[in-house]
Amino acid sequence: MLPDSNATIKCSNKLLTMNRTKNNLTIHRFSPKISRATVHARVEAAKSTNNVVDAPNKQTLDMTHQSFIRRAISQLPHTTWKIVQIGLAGYGLFMIVYLLARLLTGEAWAWVLIANNFVPWWALGGAIAAGIALFSRYRLLLVALQLPILIVFVVWYGDLLWPPPSPAVQANTADPDTIDLTVATYNIRASHSDPYRITETITTFDADMIGLQELDSSHAAVIFSALAEVYPYNYHFKMASPSGNEMNVGILSRYAILTEERYTDRTHGRDVRLLVDVEGITISVYLEHPNSPQHAFSPIDYDPTFHDIKISNLADELASDPRPVIVLCDCNMTDQSETYRQLNDLLIDSFREIGWGLGFTFPAHPLFGSPVTVPMLRLDYIWHSDHFIATDIHVGHDSGSSDHFPVIATLRLPKDTVIE
Repeated sequence: MLPDSNATIKCSNKLLTMNRTKNNLTIHRFSPKISRATVHARVEAAKSTNNVVDAPNKQTLDMTHQSFIRRAISQLPHTTWKIVQIGLAGYGLFMIVYLLARLLTGEAWAWVLIANNFVPWWALGGAIAAGIALFSRYRLLLVALQLPILIVFVVWYGDLLWPPPSPAVQANTADPDTIDLTVATYNIRASHSDPYRITETITTFDADMIGLQELDSSHAAVIFSALAEVYPYNYHFKMASPSGNEMNVGILSRYAILTEERYTDRTHGRDVRLLVDVEGITISVYLEHPNSPQHAFSPIDYDPTFHDIKISNLADELASDPRPVIVLCDCNMTDQSETYRQLNDLLIDSFREIGWGLGFTFPAHPLFGSPVTVPMLRLDYIWHSDHFIATDIHVGHDSGSSDHFPVIATLRLPKDTVIE
């Protein structure tokens, strides 16, 4: 019988050790001058040396992470990994088809209209797909398929990914004899929100004017009464639609409202122009809330006709208005729509001018049972004419029980503004 592993025997005045490894017998010969204790100490030292683990550095950690991902992928069934790679290729091809369809047909197809609303999210999907593709033997092809949507995202949104100039820089570019006007737009969703929470949220804006959308009479009574000392001037368009829907528009103002009027003959009170006296300068403030597209999530029946008519009516009014203009709007559109470009040809989008990030304002509550709120679309805007310069803008962090986050901006107007 072979001795146990690491057993020690004496033979012909020599100290021998025998190690059994699988079927091989290895004999090590030591000098008889080395004591048994020394041999034992050396064996223990060798064992401890083999168990030493160096402190991991960054490169080791990176290699460990890559090895982990590679091992995870290698443990996938071959068919599953093949399906994943086909999915990556399919996603990239779909993005290319979408971009080509948009380039060649504009908004002629309903599915393109819907896809336009989610360009930042398509780009995020492309970035994730490219990351996974790096572990495929076809990585060059799969990554190349994701590049078009990533490049388009950088071109369209790259300027929003850099921090804006500091307020000090903005101050240096403005006329020293100016008026700083803080305005806000806020869809309060009166049908489902708490008017007292809405009121508390409004007090955090410290704004001079606040345009409200989806405002009904009960919410207006609570808000206007609670904030009467801060906002002595207010207005609520109370006309109800044929269906009885009274969720229209309103305003809170520290400045005097001279006149208010509707500029269309529609029965919905969602498009109102007010003339406001701001330190002797009369400005036009438009309160806007065009209807959402019909069948908003159907790639076949998506229909923005009524919405587009409302935006066209607004554009017609803006084109003939000589005064300094502010538009406070839940526009129910993203910055990838043709109606956005229609307004952008006439006015300045304050968020594009001075904002940072993607500025998503909707939804302001969790979807599909999610424990977290993930806004996905920028629907709420503060537009202004070139009489103003935007010096600050941000999306509020508290929706006050509404399904929209508010948007607050500071606009600078020279006191010597002349109305032509």
